[in-house]
Amino acid sequence: MTGFKASNGWHIDGDGDLWSSLGELVLLDSHIAHVRRFFLEERDHELGRWRSKADPSWTAVRDGEFVYFQNEDGKRSFSFNADETTDYRWSGDLIEIAREYFATHPQHKPLPEAKGLYVNATYAREFPHNTAVLTRDYEGWHHYGDPRTDAERTAQQWHDAGELVRLVPEGSGDE
Repeated sequence: MTGFKASNGWHIDGDGDLWSSLGELVLLDSHIAHVRRFFLEERDHELGRWRSKADPSWTAVRDGEFVYFQNEDGKRSFSFNADETTDYRWSGDLIEIAREYFATHPQHKPLPEAKGLYVNATYAREFPHNTAVLTRDYEGWHHYGDPRTDAERTAQQWHDAGELVRLVPEGSGDE
């Protein structure tokens, strides 16, 4: 970018060098791209935003089960459910951007294999007399008292959030 002048008076001249409003040389053209990238990455980090390495105009943010992708042109966006591995609504290039995101953001931590009773730590602290309990047995995950609940999905959400806690009887030696 040449010939640009910011509202603070700083400008980039025809050679690509950055000058202050006082006429002092601040950065040579060869350094400007590195500084731009630094501040862009810093802003992405502040916003919790991921940026594609394959096509840096694509960014993504995760909100619960969904990942929202946005192109910097402001005209293109798409979303993926984090629990789905394919989505045929999107073109191949968009699916590749999503795959790149998921390759750097593993979807789930492996669920514990130990059998027993599990609770959500936060819920158990806040509502000790009325908290959901999940059980893990040789058949899998079950919601204690509500068979309609997808217990494995609930366990995965709690576990990914670091809230899945196994209840272990005192003195059982199974801690």
